[in-house]
Amino acid sequence: MPPMNDRILLVEQDQKIEDLIVKQILRPLGYQVGIVNNAAAAIKEVTNFLPDLIITNLNLTGLSGNDLLVAFSSQGVETPVIVMAEKAMESNVSQSFRLGAADYLNIPFRETEVVAVVERVLNQIHLHREREKLTLELKQANLELQQQVQGFTTTITTGKAVALIGDINSLYKKILEGALLVTESEHSWILMRKGQENNFKLVAYKNISNDTNPLNRTCDEELDALVAALATSQSVDGNAPKGNKISKSGKPTLVVPIQSHNRVIGLLVVIRNDLKPYGSYEKTLLEALSDFFSFSITKLKLFQMVKGQSSYLSQ
Repeated sequence: MPPMNDRILLVEQDQKIEDLIVKQILRPLGYQVGIVNNAAAAIKEVTNFLPDLIITNLNLTGLSGNDLLVAFSSQGVETPVIVMAEKAMESNVSQSFRLGAADYLNIPFRETEVVAVVERVLNQIHLHREREKLTLELKQANLELQQQVQGFTTTITTGKAVALIGDINSLYKKILEGALLVTESEHSWILMRKGQENNFKLVAYKNISNDTNPLNRTCDEELDALVAALATSQSVDGNAPKGNKISKSGKPTLVVPIQSHNRVIGLLVVIRNDLKPYGSYEKTLLEALSDFFSFSITKLKLFQMVKGQSSYLSQ
């Protein structure tokens, strides 16, 4: 049984041929068939009916079947065309193929011949569409792979860079820039706990609106609290409940914990403007950046401690 969405446009002015093709052959097989009786009507109907296949008699009143092929070509219509002609019209059929016809039928024809030619052309169409689909999927897969490679490269590069940074503000800046790149986000910030306090305070941000006045604000959003309690990354998409304060903008949000000695000491947050949810890939990269950040924070603290002791001993 042919797919029910295959649509065929028949251009035929002979009622007997029309009845044979449509009523006795194509429609009983499940094809959707549109019918016009001249080339001018066919040109208009192509844009309305959107057929997968066109069958036309070459011997039409007014514009011929070959004229119709020329018109289709000039208008960029790529729908395959099967031409029908009597045996005395071999030269016309040859011209049809030069004009782009996909196949032909000799008049008179048998039912099996019509079915065979129609199925052959439609199978070619289906194979072509499947190849186009696979090609598009392959291109998309290659693009995603390139993006992932770029993301991993950026993460590693950022990790190496932050390991050499000896200034906390420069460290914040580098981590935020890396977070935006690897997650394809537009907004990011870092929240940190001070000592043993439970609340988080904003210590650095990138691309946050000034009207939110974010500096040193206390952050106790539901999502932040959840990440801090579970010590695992959490994300919400644009359909998050309105009660979730961190997602009140209706934009996808990803929050990753910053941990030190099995304790959550901070949160790394990113938000993107479009509604594409964050996936496991972005989460993995952001978690890697969080680990680099945690290592660098620990290194800076140790450096400050050593520097402080050295200053004391030199007195």
